[in-house]
Amino acid sequence: MRRKRDNRMRKFSKIVICVGALIMIILGMIVHDTWKDRIYFSLAVLFVTVLSLLWNIVAHNIMDKFRKKENE
Repeated sequence: MRRKRDNRMRKFSKIVICVGALIMIILGMIVHDTWKDRIYFSLAVLFVTVLSLLWNIVAHNIMDKFRKKENE
């Protein structure tokens, strides 16, 4: 039961991060004037999104290790 809930939480947090990045890219396309600015902004958002997803994986793995130690 707990494992299924943890997997749902992982999937939900990844979806939230990706949807947030998509919204930021769309807003960047609306706000910025030149294509050069739009591309730079989109690349910056994608870079931050990748870092967020990696940190998300690391944080979930750390939480799993602490839970295993508590259960032992």
